[in-house]
Amino acid sequence: MAGDWIKWTKGLARKKEVLGIAFRLCVPPAHAAGLCMMFWEWLDDNVADAHIDENGNANVTLGPLHPDFIDSLVCASGFAAALTAEGWLCARSGSLTVPNYCRHNSQTSKDRALTAERVAKSRRQKRNATGVTDVTVAPLPEKRREEKNKPPTVPLGTLEGSSLENKPPGYTPTFLQFWDTYPTVRKMGKRAAWKAWQQAVKRATPAVILAAVSEFAASPLGKSRFCPGPTPWLNQDRWEDDRQSWKRSGEEGGGPHEPVDEPMKEF
Repeated sequence: MAGDWIKWTKGLARKKEVLGIAFRLCVPPAHAAGLCMMFWEWLDDNVADAHIDENGNANVTLGPLHPDFIDSLVCASGFAAALTAEGWLCARSGSLTVPNYCRHNSQTSKDRALTAERVAKSRRQKRNATGVTDVTVAPLPEKRREEKNKPPTVPLGTLEGSSLENKPPGYTPTFLQFWDTYPTVRKMGKRAAWKAWQQAVKRATPAVILAAVSEFAASPLGKSRFCPGPTPWLNQDRWEDDRQSWKRSGEEGGGPHEPVDEPMKEF
């Protein structure tokens, strides 16, 4: 005998096997679940560890008793046949086998249930001792996806990392400030300039680049037809130029002409 109690599985009356038994006996599912519990109580009193095989199946010897004995045990005609039809009983001449008996009704399964209850009780006591409630609200899947896909915020005047290469399409405020400041005479190829900007801010801070382009836009070179486009200006680190070279527009003969970059197409 495996103790003076047995488990009642949550949702037992809604299990498909119990619903099948109820249908065959023409009784409510709760009634069928109760009949199963009466049968399992009898097994708990009559099945010893020696009756359980290596697969966890319980084998009970009925001797001269007919399987109809199971029907009389629970006072329900056809109960043994319903159990057999649902795979919960295998009746043979003079004996019967209950498949997977160890899963819920052996002493081992009861020990597991008691251990799980003790562990759960201990955890509840620890949470209550620290003032933590038992309910933990997990974020919805949609919320987790939104947080995962949220692009990083880059403050003005700070180094912009390579993560910008992986962020969704869109220009940063510092790049838009650069684009608005750049001389209109050669302002073309915005997307190409955006790619160049992402690499340039790895070599200098946006503040340094923005200060330099502001000076360049006000210089004679920035206002002349020899003004380079924004993409080569960034790729060539022109913020490091000698400011005196910007004062020679080329048209005034004040030094060598600045190379003119080839027209760029907007992608």
